[in-house]
Amino acid sequence: MCVALAATTAFSLAACGGNSSDEGSGDKDKSTKEEKPVTAEGLNLEGKDYDEQSNIVYDAMLGEFKKYYDEAVSIVDNDKLDERYAKMAIAEAKLLESGVMVPIQGRGGNYRFSRVAPYTGPSVVWGLEDSKQDQLLVADTKDFLKGEEVTEIRAKWAEMKGTGKFRAWEEKYLKDKGYKFKDEYNIAYSSDPTTWDVLSSSLQTDSDPVVNTIDPLVGYDFENELTGKLAESWDVSEDGLKYTFHLRKGLKWVDNQQREVGDLTADDFVAGLQHVCDAKGGLQDLVSGIIVNVDKYNAGEIQDFGEVGIKAVDENTVEYTLEKPCPYFLSFLGYSVFLPMNREFYESKGGKFGQEFDSSADSYSYGKTSADIAYCGAFVVKSHTTKNSIVYEANKTYWNKKNQTIKKINWKYSDGSDTTKDYKNAIKGETDAVALSEDMIAMAKKDGRFDTYQSQSLLEGTTFVGFYNLNRTAYNNVRNEDELVSPKSDEDKDRTKKAMLNKHFRFALSYAFDRATYRAQRYGDDLKSVALKNGYTGWNLVYTTNDVTVQINGQDVTFPAGTPYGKMVQAQVEADGYPFKVYDDAADDGNGSGDGFDGWYNPDEAKKELEQAISELEAQGVEVSADKPIYVDVSTITQVDYFKNQAYAYKQSIEKALDKKVIINVNETPETEVWGYSGYYVSYGYEMNYDMFDFSGWGPDYGDPQTFLDTMLPNYSGYMCKCLGIY
Repeated sequence: MCVALAATTAFSLAACGGNSSDEGSGDKDKSTKEEKPVTAEGLNLEGKDYDEQSNIVYDAMLGEFKKYYDEAVSIVDNDKLDERYAKMAIAEAKLLESGVMVPIQGRGGNYRFSRVAPYTGPSVVWGLEDSKQDQLLVADTKDFLKGEEVTEIRAKWAEMKGTGKFRAWEEKYLKDKGYKFKDEYNIAYSSDPTTWDVLSSSLQTDSDPVVNTIDPLVGYDFENELTGKLAESWDVSEDGLKYTFHLRKGLKWVDNQQREVGDLTADDFVAGLQHVCDAKGGLQDLVSGIIVNVDKYNAGEIQDFGEVGIKAVDENTVEYTLEKPCPYFLSFLGYSVFLPMNREFYESKGGKFGQEFDSSADSYSYGKTSADIAYCGAFVVKSHTTKNSIVYEANKTYWNKKNQTIKKINWKYSDGSDTTKDYKNAIKGETDAVALSEDMIAMAKKDGRFDTYQSQSLLEGTTFVGFYNLNRTAYNNVRNEDELVSPKSDEDKDRTKKAMLNKHFRFALSYAFDRATYRAQRYGDDLKSVALKNGYTGWNLVYTTNDVTVQINGQDVTFPAGTPYGKMVQAQVEADGYPFKVYDDAADDGNGSGDGFDGWYNPDEAKKELEQAISELEAQGVEVSADKPIYVDVSTITQVDYFKNQAYAYKQSIEKALDKKVIINVNETPETEVWGYSGYYVSYGYEMNYDMFDFSGWGPDYGDPQTFLDTMLPNYSGYMCKCLGIY
């Protein structure tokens, strides 16, 4: 679910695997691109078109990563998962060693006040299941759950996980504490959806508002055990290539007025996947190479969707046929690419399939508003007012309504600019939870609530990243040439381009970045390091089940059972002699972790890397000095103080560590949307209007490191490659 814009509370891009906004490199409109060839040592881009430039840059910067990645993903046997994970870890090390990015932070780990009991919804870090709200326990109390109670509940969950008894224990525990529960949940949100068609978009800002209104085939329970949702059971063939799901009886589709519009049948999953492929909203490549013939349908090599590996065996049985065994397939099914869509309702809104699909047609209204989709989940959208509210009410036909504790959800708009208002709304009960910014922490301490009610939110799976633009062509926003215009001269643009193609220059920026001080601008000094991330994939996304031996630089290295993914990445990083740390055995009070410490900030190494870069750039005729600095553009919004403060903290740390031989241009806008159009909302690398991109990230869609590594694949199949200014 993945790319997450770091604005206020909810900007995120939800897409994973190899994901792009179009299907390939051969048929894109490049008429808007500004072709400015760059010549750097070993890279001759002059006279090449944009795709050729992208290929040259990718091969030079990420070719080694791709080599190790290909070896890792070729391992698909379930009895070789440990080898797969270890080799993916080696590939990730090569990705980080390329210097094209610097991990920054995760989401969560902040102080908060909340009336919502922990673990009353799924908490897996992949897919969309952790956003399910139908079975939350929300305390009907003037204040909030006490911090000590949250701590005790979390400890009990860890103890009882897998027993199936935690929910009953938690409910009794809270009732014994005197709590009663309400059936209404109120939260703040910061970004309206651009579409209600969840199958046509890879933005998390589009999937989050819909996730509670459409159920998947399978999902997770309170203890994160896989369980049936719309499917009551499933079978897997011995060769791992065929998955057959048996739907519950009596499933219904309704409109937003709760009128039945049809039975939910196996064909709705076929229609949903075909619409994903037709709409090309960034999800279609996720299942390319996984489900039979999806890649050929996406490429136009076949036009009959009946040749794709999904079929309705009968009204209640849907069958997927895979190209090859996929170890993470079941964990993937909770993500939006596999959601159903009612064929008849879609067609009633002007929707068509295959070559006839045309979302720009006057007759096409599917997903335009919340009234233009059908619902089969726990809620329907009762009303939506842009930049004001989204109101959900319980779906009377929901298959699991007997276990539904929340009957109404109120989303209340907040752009985050007035933290005083957000805090007061939570205190008054207008919202049921609030993440505490530094300003709010001061308010909470002053009014005496902090010590009693504060708890720390859990870290989610998302990793926010600083990406470096390796082949920049846009120096203003593509939506409007007057938005976020770079102050650089043409000469400075050319010099920065050459510098960004230098690995040592990029590492100088990464090591000079004081990420803890950057985070402190939002979360305060107490929590400035808590959510720091040091790798791209979460260090604890997977663990080895058995001992596994792989070669690292020609030497056999054995990782014992229970080794976390991040520790294997660190082994390759150390073997290659890099000073940054992805994982530290001493972190988390000696328990080991890849989060919560700054494994990158190193001003001395930054100076060394810059001196090496200066020497290499001088050979290309580029002088770099305090009198002739390299200018690096970053963008920010002034509407939210902490985002502006973060940008200037970045500027200060870079310029101080690098003796002002690098100057950061902070390009400001008061509008969040303008900021988003400098990189988050656009589709191609040539539209990226920055040198360093610090406000987006990626979160996992399934329980395998491939969900992150796929985002860095070439030829428009890796969703985040565009953040590097390529593809």
